[in-house]
Parts: sequence; C-alpha cells; structure tokens
Amino acid sequence: MKTRVAIISIIAAIVFLFTATGCIKGPVEVTRAYTCTQEDVNDFTPVLEGEEQFVKPTSVFPSGTKYVGLFIQLKNVVPEDKITIKWNYLETGKELYSELVDRFEKSHLNYDLFTGLYIDSGLSAGKYNVVIYLNDKPAKTVEFSVE
Repeated sequence: MKTRVAIISIIAAIVFLFTATGCIKGPVEVTRAYTCTQEDVNDFTPVLEGEEQFVKPTSVFPSGTKYVGLFIQLKNVVPEDKITIKWNYLETGKELYSELVDRFEKSHLNYDLFTGLYIDSGLSAGKYNVVIYLNDKPAKTVEFSVE
C-alpha cells in the first residue's frame, strides 16, 4: 500500500512539474512564418486568429521597398537551439544576408521572433525567399516579391 501511494505521489509530482514548468514536448519547430512591412512590425498591427494576435502577413512589396520584416513563431525552443535565417534574391541566386539566433536563455513552449532585411538603396524588383534553419536543418521557406 505504501509503495502504491509513493508511486502515485511520484507520478503526480512529475505531472505537476511538466504542467507548471511548461515542459518542452518535442524538437523545436516553426509553427508560423511570414513576411511583413516595417510599419506592421513597428506598430505591431495585430491580426486576430482565434485567441491569438499576429502581425499582418504581406508577400508582395512595392518597388523601392527598403525593409522587409519577418515574423517567426517557434515551438519547443530550448537554450541549445540555433536558428539561422538566410535572405536570398532568387533572380541572381545571391544570398543577401544571414543571421544566427542562438541567444535563448531558457526554454519556451512558444517563442515569437521578429527580424528583417534592410537595404539602404531599396530591394530590386523580383522574387526573394527567406530560408529558416533549425539546428542547421532547413525547416521553412518563405517567399516574397518586390514589384
């Protein structure tokens, strides 16, 4: 009887710890990623989706655009995770910018990340993509264009 009570107590304690600490349930993953305007990032223009708010997605930018924002929602982030973001101009195959994000101080069940690409002279017309790598493996590609 004492053994059974002890086992039940241990199970209850484990369940409580998982619930109370937000235990990470699986490897890091991208649950949502899209481009947005600088105004949407600065003003955090929310788009209500159920109970959640997000920045308004935009995939077509006008000629002369100098800044393209990127919103990434991650799930199951732990301090050891490494996120690499590569911005590419598809018309030439050139990588424009690469950013490493590895500054997670603690684990997160959900983590929102904002970043962006700024080109002082403006982005050339054409097609672009952003490739998001999780721990050196491609996880998500976001495409956008400048017209």
